[in-house]
Parts: sequence; structure tokens; C-alpha cells
Amino acid sequence: MNTLIPVIVGALLAAIPSIIVACINKGSEERKHQKELIIKSALENWKQSVEMIKLRGRGSVMPLDDYLVHMTNLSDVMFSRKIDSSNVEQTLTELDDFSNKLIAFREKQAKEKTQK
Repeated sequence: MNTLIPVIVGALLAAIPSIIVACINKGSEERKHQKELIIKSALENWKQSVEMIKLRGRGSVMPLDDYLVHMTNLSDVMFSRKIDSSNVEQTLTELDDFSNKLIAFREKQAKEKTQK
């Protein structure tokens, strides 16, 4: 019995750092996976927009970074789990407002370039 307690304490002390490192690694992997999803989704949305413009034969495509910003905001909402039936409309309206401001900024930027 006298040797059992030190063995248990020693095992716990040895296991605690491993558990902490495993938790840190898990969080890091989740963030890495989330970033990969954002980039892949934004790239796919951008590609679809380019194809739609080609099919129509007119229009313009926003820069890829705009798609990345939009997908980042969307993923923040989705992964934060702060969205539910009581605030879904408000949350989507906020996302649309952000996207509209981004579009307005790009239009203003394009207009300033043509005026130079």
C-alpha cells in the first residue's frame, strides 16, 4: 500500500502534460481544418462566379480575397454556434450588409480607377 500511492501519483504527474498537449493539438487541428474549409469554399464560390460570367458573356467577378472575407465571416457565424431560430434572420442580414459594403467598396474603388 505504501508503494501504491507514489506509483499512482507518478503516473498522474506523467499523464497530465500529455493530456494538456493533446488538448492543445486538437484545438490547433480544428482551427487548421476550419481555415482549409474557408479557403476551399471561397475558391469554389469564386470559380463558380467566373464560370457564370463566362456563360453570360458579361459582368465582372469580385477579387478572390472578397470571397475569403465573406466565407470567413460566414464560418465565424456557423462555427460559433451563436445562430439559432431566434436570431437567424438578424445574423443573415448582418452578413448581407457586410457583403453589400464590400461590394460598394469595390465599386467605389473601380470608379476611382477609371477617373484617373
